[in-house]
Amino acid sequence: EKNSGAIGKAIANIFGPEGSEIRLNNDIFRLVTDITPEKVKDLPFIYLDCGTEDFIFSQSRDFSALLIEKKIPHEFR
Repeated sequence: EKNSGAIGKAIANIFGPEGSEIRLNNDIFRLVTDITPEKVKDLPFIYLDCGTEDFIFSQSRDFSALLIEKKIPHEFR
């Protein structure tokens, strides 16, 4: 896995091993990419908070851009 240590183990425990069917089926980027405009209105407001030094900063920024593209209400700090 790209992530190591306790965080990597926690991610694998929650989302399944990297490359596994369960992880692929629950990939947040894929889920948002595939969402229909009708379903967007039913989503809760999404709040993302990530420091510029966090290891997931670039992924969080990319996710925020996808949310903007899909017109999903959110805040990214």
